[in-house]
Amino acid sequence: GKGKHTYANGAVYEGEMKDDEYYGSGTFTFLNGENYAGEWLNSKRHGRGTYTYASGDVFEGEWKDSKENGHGTFRFTDGGIFIGDMLNGERHGYGKQIYENGVIFVGEWKMGKRNGRGTFTDTDGKVYEYDFKDGEPIDP
Repeated sequence: GKGKHTYANGAVYEGEMKDDEYYGSGTFTFLNGENYAGEWLNSKRHGRGTYTYASGDVFEGEWKDSKENGHGTFRFTDGGIFIGDMLNGERHGYGKQIYENGVIFVGEWKMGKRNGRGTFTDTDGKVYEYDFKDGEPIDP
């Protein structure tokens, strides 16, 4: 069924529940103002959902076991955007990062670091192609 649970610290869950677990669709608002609205499975963020962090950064996408997992979009308060694949809360797989200064990186990520082939496009349109390992360019 549906319900609302207010914790002693002021955090609130409102949504679907099953056997005293968050299950289905619901919203959890943390005391620090962070908020998750989306799908739940056994009281963990699981499926599609949107998380707003205390910093104002927002992730909208797929979740598994309460971590960003699958495809999604991060919108950062500094104006930067990441659109791509996530694994256990880290950028992992193919992604596009648009930095606050307008520079664009498109390429492969491995556990939060650029890894493999990637290209930077400068604000003047110049394209630079690199191979990366552990976030660092590899010298040819």
